[in-house]
Amino acid sequence: MRLTRPDHLPTIHSEVELLTPDGLWATLSVAGVAVAVLAPDLTIEWCNPAFADLAERTPGEIVSETVVDGLGVERADKVRHALVTAGRGDAPLHRFEAETVDWAGTKRTLALSASLTSTWSEPGRLVVVAENVTSERRGQAQRLGSAIDAARRASEDGLTGLPNRVTFEALLESSLRRVARNITSVAVMSCNLDGFHVVNERLGDAAGDYLLQGVATRLTHTLRHHDLLARFSGDEFIVVAEEVADDAMAHQVARRLAAAISEPIDVDGVDVRIGVSIGFTIAQGHERPSDLLAEAERAMQGAKRAGKGRSMSFDQVIAGSHESGPTAIDWNELSLAGPVESAE
Repeated sequence: MRLTRPDHLPTIHSEVELLTPDGLWATLSVAGVAVAVLAPDLTIEWCNPAFADLAERTPGEIVSETVVDGLGVERADKVRHALVTAGRGDAPLHRFEAETVDWAGTKRTLALSASLTSTWSEPGRLVVVAENVTSERRGQAQRLGSAIDAARRASEDGLTGLPNRVTFEALLESSLRRVARNITSVAVMSCNLDGFHVVNERLGDAAGDYLLQGVATRLTHTLRHHDLLARFSGDEFIVVAEEVADDAMAHQVARRLAAAISEPIDVDGVDVRIGVSIGFTIAQGHERPSDLLAEAERAMQGAKRAGKGRSMSFDQVIAGSHESGPTAIDWNELSLAGPVESAE
């Protein structure tokens, strides 16, 4: 509710004349705390200047208005109900925070307290105390926002917004516990871009950053919602693909990831095409995350040595095999939603 100035400004109610120089209400009339006395219909019978200041009017201008209208309270029904409850003597109102709008349309937060008083000239009167807590709430919101931003920065890769290494390892531990509980398996995959450094050298660091962001977006869209993706450093991405039972299925996932990456990306008007070498290891849930990451990294290096643009398992590296799954694009295998077929 936005405040509107009334057409006819009422005069101060006669109860003001009853104030004695040394009485409670005389003291409150000069106090810095905002105080008002409400009639049973919740109209203001008297208020001190501090209360009127919250409405950006004089005491004489706000008398006879309801407190919710005088202060411009939004969602007035909730405040009105709380005041009626306090007026019946059921329960005092303790620092009820209400959003208000001042003359300029600026939103404020006021804390309202109310209870019955026996010191006024008429029975059944509510004393309302109001406090402007806008700056306090804004400060809390800013501190909370800063804390959330700091937590996000600590958990995310600053360039791509993907989980960083520390966060990813925690997520991997959780994934492994789930795999062990469900008696399934996952593929932990290290994906290293082929040709990225050439792009970085020829087009500059900004172009390289843009390319990495594009790759992150494509990988995110290619993976299923329960798979994990992170950027560790430079041009290395790590994937945890769940429900991958064996090397054949992992090679197929690798081809799908490579297909997404190999699509040209427009970087400053230049169509850039890059490839990817992928190493992976299969886990059943009892392994240590650090061991799995090391195995996937070693398998990726084996794929690089075998000629890049291909995928290789850790078991193949251990066996000394140079056979690997090429990550050439098979356009009939791009849907992750369909059944996974053996490719080896």
